Amino acid sequence: MMWRVQILGDSTDLDLLKRSFIDSDMKIKHEDGNYYVEASKFENLSAVEEVVKMANEHIAILSGIARLAYNARIPFMLGRVLHINCEKSKRDYLPCRMRITLWSR
Repeated sequence: MMWRVQILGDSTDLDLLKRSFIDSDMKIKHEDGNYYVEASKFENLSAVEEVVKMANEHIAILSGIARLAYNARIPFMLGRVLHINCEKSKRDYLPCRMRITLWSR
């Protein structure tokens, strides 16, 4: 059982982050025009609410990294949450969107 979390944001920033971010516990993947975060910490979670909470924390950290490393101006946001079981069937969740907050300089 695996969770995959879509990360929304500027595609240039996300592509730079994907290419430079190497972590054995968290991976950023680009598939079908979308960026996803897969983290080993998600595997032990059973409820989508738990995944959303942890994913938001990870995405906030990734936003900070992008801001410091690439001068990203728009923070990343959580998109869809996918639950993929052993048979590779997917269940798609759309968590409530939070308002976008632009960073001030």
